[in-house]
Amino acid sequence: MRAENNHNAGQVDNRSLAEACSDGDVNAVRKLLDEGRSVNEHTEEGESLLCLACSAGYYELAQVLLAMHANVEDRGNKGDITPLMAAASGGYVDIVKLLLVHCADVNAQSSTGNKLKK
Repeated sequence: MRAENNHNAGQVDNRSLAEACSDGDVNAVRKLLDEGRSVNEHTEEGESLLCLACSAGYYELAQVLLAMHANVEDRGNKGDITPLMAAASGGYVDIVKLLLVHCADVNAQSSTGNKLKK
């Protein structure tokens, strides 16, 4: 495993920001954001990067995206669910708390009218 990591360290990372987020690769995401990529980009499927991180349970990635001023209410192009809904649906309490600290709307509804249960 160590040899593999050293080998990969010398390679150029050609992944998109969405791919790095999908992989939960916080260092690559930081690098891409530092290079000027937008924290509010969407995946090819139309999902916001923050929603992607929240639905996958990537706490540290969600922290990085929020620190870079990701829109805490970004529903992506699909307009379906908020990052808070995604985190709650996955049972990621630590991410739910993080989003609440960043003023996520607990009263938001999905495109079909669903909302968080209190």
